Amino acid sequence: MIFQQAADRRIQDQQAMEEYMIREEIQHALIQWQNSVAYYNAVSDPELVDYASYQIEACRRKYEYLLRKIRSIAADNDEQFILPLAKNSSSSMG
Repeated sequence: MIFQQAADRRIQDQQAMEEYMIREEIQHALIQWQNSVAYYNAVSDPELVDYASYQIEACRRKYEYLLRKIRSIAADNDEQFILPLAKNSSSSMG
């Protein structure tokens, strides 16, 4: 019984750590997306504009993937996921 409780606790700790890491990745992905938009708005060379637009799309997709992942984990744990706000969320995203 004690061993089972310890094993259950270890699993819960691992799940909590995974959730924490994903939340950190979400925050980082959002900032990357915002930075990509800022870069897009700052460049004028057509090749750099193309690069920046691809970068924006890649960042958006990563952010949305991570949101789906954390929502899935939250649903499995009967929790509600609250969307994080970026620390520098003053810029709008394209």
